[in-house]
Amino acid sequence: MELTKAKELLLTAIRKKIFQYNKEGIQEFTFIRKAISINELDLLSWLYSQKSDLNKFYWNDKIGDLEVAGICIADQYTDRFIDENKLSNSLEYLHKKIISAPDGIRYYGGMNFCKDYSSEKKWQPFGRYNFIAPEFELINMKGKYTLACNFLYSPKQNISSQLAKFNNEFDTIKWNSTRSNNQSIFNRTVRTNYIPDKEKWNNIINNVLNSIKKNTVDKIVVSRVVQIIKKNEIDIQKIIHNLTISNPKTVIFAFQPEKFMTFTGASPELLYSRENDCIKAQAIAGTRIRGKNNKTDCLLGKELLTSQKELSEHKYVLQYVENSLKKLCSNITDKQKQKILKLSTLQHLCSNFEGKLNKQITDNMILSELHPTPATGGCPTERALEMIHKYEPFERGWYSAPIGWLSKDSAKFVVAIRSALINQKSISIYAGSGIVEKSTPDNEWQETEDKINNFLKSLV
Repeated sequence: MELTKAKELLLTAIRKKIFQYNKEGIQEFTFIRKAISINELDLLSWLYSQKSDLNKFYWNDKIGDLEVAGICIADQYTDRFIDENKLSNSLEYLHKKIISAPDGIRYYGGMNFCKDYSSEKKWQPFGRYNFIAPEFELINMKGKYTLACNFLYSPKQNISSQLAKFNNEFDTIKWNSTRSNNQSIFNRTVRTNYIPDKEKWNNIINNVLNSIKKNTVDKIVVSRVVQIIKKNEIDIQKIIHNLTISNPKTVIFAFQPEKFMTFTGASPELLYSRENDCIKAQAIAGTRIRGKNNKTDCLLGKELLTSQKELSEHKYVLQYVENSLKKLCSNITDKQKQKILKLSTLQHLCSNFEGKLNKQITDNMILSELHPTPATGGCPTERALEMIHKYEPFERGWYSAPIGWLSKDSAKFVVAIRSALINQKSISIYAGSGIVEKSTPDNEWQETEDKINNFLKSLV
């Protein structure tokens, strides 16, 4: 069905349901969801043909075959407008809300890397946590396209005001799509900032290595930022498009809570996925670049598999994920241990796990147990987080934190690495490296350079 015809049918169906709920005297907040199959459509082009000040998100799980573009807010859970101290276990509260929602309702969002620290000003539009059920979403599930509308009926508002709000938002949507015409993203760079610079990085890593030698900590992941200031506005749509083309084994994500503020990336790292009581999790740590030819690539892969430094770094993550799953599951299976995950420009040591969750385990419990793994934090966790906060000259915000979606029967969260925060004319690219006993400042700097360059190549 054509999109323009489908949207008219949706509008009629939603209005009819609102009148029905009003007539029946429904006394609880109740979701209305309607979905219609449509013809194939470029979701990303549709998303960025919308008004620039709309709340937007994009999710393209290239392994799970799920692509979603969402705009406007049907329902939202965030600390941006509510005192966090008044919310106990906000995700548990959200879980209870989802249980009674219609099939198909998903909340998309993420959270801070460290919830105990307030974000820098540039991260404040995202909140310490922010999960949204979109009012309008286009879905591509394994090549089947759907237009869906979610509406939260409120018994506390009169029907006229609810309909007026819905009609107004519906009328703001553009139902055609256009591709970006900009030819280049990185023309006319004004300046580039390195946070920290190489000298300060060396000092940080040496201080961390001294702590490791004193057995204060076993491993710490230290990150840095490359900030590129542009003269002209950055083309977000083209960045996301290029990330999608050049990163086939990843989840492409973009969250725009307000105009001129987008967090986007291409994460290769699954934190966990859940289908009912079945869970999958992943441990990724240890890095080499890809070779220029098959011979060099294989040699680099063998080097990765035999490097004591890389194996040590991976071991901490593997053990942490395995021990965490033992607390959550009645049984777990090692599906794959210390194999190589080959990406477009990098290769990593990767271990995969599957398990069956214990009864009454919620997504909030899973997130609390798994995050942060030593792949982004360190070991032991609390001491590593203290040192990260001490040494990193910025706050991570959503970088290296869980982002994803959750629904009644399933959920999926990835680790927000290989990512960047984009303002109107600036892009801040984040990258980190795991520091263990045999690390050196120069090697770890180069590893972060490789990760940042991977992102930069996706933007050219």
